[in-house]
Amino acid sequence: MLIWKVIAANPGITRQGIWERVEHGIPEGYAFRMYGSYLRTRGRERAEPPARSLVRARGFILSDKLKHMRRGGSVICEGDAADRRYTVARELEYFGNTDAIDVSGSKAAEHMAVADALRVAEKWLAGADLNRPRARNGARPPVLGPPNRKVYDALMVVVQALRAKGSD
Repeated sequence: MLIWKVIAANPGITRQGIWERVEHGIPEGYAFRMYGSYLRTRGRERAEPPARSLVRARGFILSDKLKHMRRGGSVICEGDAADRRYTVARELEYFGNTDAIDVSGSKAAEHMAVADALRVAEKWLAGADLNRPRARNGARPPVLGPPNRKVYDALMVVVQALRAKGSD
């Protein structure tokens, strides 16, 4: 998707131009797994260290994705070898609900904040001792101590999320 977006934003871009923009966006682990799989299919069971470099692995991913995009008709290329220039041929197809896509990333950020807050609050609540002994005067001590600032902030995020969800 990132490669397609770079090509759409820069029509007529060369492979080198794409490489400069997406090299660090290709995950290291993914690149090594895919490149290692490619080497094994070519009969190189153990690749020597120079062949397993991160730059080669990411370069392989870029070349492979460009090849699939050309064959699939997502992009067209003009020229040959190093002078090949890429242009978007058609919009990418998305088969889900396009209204549900959050381009700004705010829904994902809110979701992650609530998930993190729940994790902190659950950890704090798990420290409760429900089978605590009674004091001499018959009263039970508090189940939990007062929350620290981190727990308090987490509880506030959870409460605000529940209020927002209840108002929908």
